[in-house]
Amino acid sequence: MQYWNGTAYVDVAGASGYPTALNQYNHVTFTSVGTTRLRVLLQSGAGSVGLLEVKAS
Repeated sequence: MQYWNGTAYVDVAGASGYPTALNQYNHVTFTSVGTTRLRVLLQSGAGSVGLLEVKAS
């Protein structure tokens, strides 16, 4: 997970980890940040990768 710092995208601080359990929501928490843009980078392992939903509050 990355956010826009006004100049570039940078990694969010304090990410709880990025779980990859199948057939369920995998939650990630991180230190609060104020931004106008978020970006999710996905990397495929042995299989395919996908994103169902992102909730930001």
